[in-house]
Amino acid sequence: MIELIFSRDGKPCLRQQIGETPLTIGRDNDNHIQLADEDISRKHCKIERVGGKHIITDLSSNGTFLNNQPVKSSPINIGDTLTLGRWTVSIRAADDKPVEPTVVAQRRPTSILSFDREKKTISTARLSLTINSPDNREEDVSVRETEVVLGSQDSCNVVINDPFVSRRHCRIVHRDNRILLMDLGSTNGTYVENIRIDQVSLPARGTFRIGKTIVRYELNQEASTIRPIDGSSLGPMIGKSEVMREAFAVIERVAPSDATILITGESGTGKDLVARLLHQMSHRALKPFISVNCGALPSAIIESQLFGHERGAFTGAVERMAGLFEQTAGGTLFLDEISEMPLELQTRLLHVLESHRIRRLGGKEDIEVDFRLIAATNRELRRLASDGRFRQDLFYRLYVVPINLAPLRERGEDLRLLAEHFANEFSPPSAPMCLTDAAIEKMHAHNWPGNVRELRNVIQRSVLFLDGKAIDAKDISFAPIADQSVTEHNLEIRERDTIIAAMDHHKGNQTKAARQLGIARTTLSAKIQRYQIDLTQFK
Repeated sequence: MIELIFSRDGKPCLRQQIGETPLTIGRDNDNHIQLADEDISRKHCKIERVGGKHIITDLSSNGTFLNNQPVKSSPINIGDTLTLGRWTVSIRAADDKPVEPTVVAQRRPTSILSFDREKKTISTARLSLTINSPDNREEDVSVRETEVVLGSQDSCNVVINDPFVSRRHCRIVHRDNRILLMDLGSTNGTYVENIRIDQVSLPARGTFRIGKTIVRYELNQEASTIRPIDGSSLGPMIGKSEVMREAFAVIERVAPSDATILITGESGTGKDLVARLLHQMSHRALKPFISVNCGALPSAIIESQLFGHERGAFTGAVERMAGLFEQTAGGTLFLDEISEMPLELQTRLLHVLESHRIRRLGGKEDIEVDFRLIAATNRELRRLASDGRFRQDLFYRLYVVPINLAPLRERGEDLRLLAEHFANEFSPPSAPMCLTDAAIEKMHAHNWPGNVRELRNVIQRSVLFLDGKAIDAKDISFAPIADQSVTEHNLEIRERDTIIAAMDHHKGNQTKAARQLGIARTTLSAKIQRYQIDLTQFK
């Protein structure tokens, strides 16, 4: 029997024996051996036994090298060396010499199913295993990670004491109430209902056999209550009010998962900070974070940006372009102002969320994509869905874990804390500035329609024009519009009135009105449709 020794940057990381079943290697988690490295293709190569020989087949776009020579399909032998990106794979006769894992372990995502914001409970999936060993001993194991490796090697999530079980025998992946069982090239195989399997989807409960060990499994849901954290900050976010400490607790709990997140709140509350923090605290932190403002681009451009296009797909498409779903490549895609996405694109987004596959504009084949979606909106998405202005099925697909950021006017306890933080940020290190009680009192009387963003600007302006070392009430000034009470409804009325005024001024010419408003004509058309503005009044 032969085995593979995987080394990264010269350090041995993993040993894998080759059995009779095919073995796939790649970046995706449905491979038998997953190498979480951007230089590795999603499906990089496959090793299988054909006619008494082990054959390696390249499946990648980055190339597989056998003894430093590119290879498409070739037999491999003891003493050969494979090169896959930064990984070197030595092929040798199997022995019992241990190989210590040296790669820094990634945080594995837990399986988040839902979050009830009213009851403040979060539902997670827990996989219960009962291991029946050959000596009739029974052991119960409970795991919350979405990936579990079973085998006799100490580094496995579940160690099986069975001489007929390989070091890394099989992997269980469970997400969204679905279970996938994969054999990892074991010697004696993995069996479901006495059928040897390579990879199979399983029901929520059942049994399978590895070696002479029977494994009973069951996927259960459990709910736990979210309680506010004890501190007054999380990453770059600051707040000691209960609503913020509760939001911090939710962020901490769901960040390691791959659950879709919907961040809601008024403009200026810090939705983009939350999105970046979720990414930084996740197992995807070393992968790209890509942000798209759905309200800033015409629908045709957004579609091309997200899905990419083939050469010649439309006028000006002179070369193939990978879309942002592809470019995310294991990272996080943040769709800001998701409520502004056109309905036809919402349909495509729903399909991508369900299948994790996309098709470029002008393309003929689907492409598998690996991403975590975070969306944000300052509008009431549920109301838009009820009014038919946002797809209801997409709303429920996004509304897995909602995180709401309260407006600053409802966070009185945080005002001084935030103001002092910004004063320290903008003050010279040698001359830190403080705020008087009168300044704080004046700020408490303000409504803060621009929220934390407005507060930051107010403090920055005060520091710039301050002569002394303390910011007093007279040094605090607000923008004129900030004195008006702003709600989402008021903002919509104001936007509608602005559009009507521009259209009236240009006698219904949408191109000129859009130019005056500083938005794309397609965006203006969408807003006219949304607000049901009668175009005949401008003729």
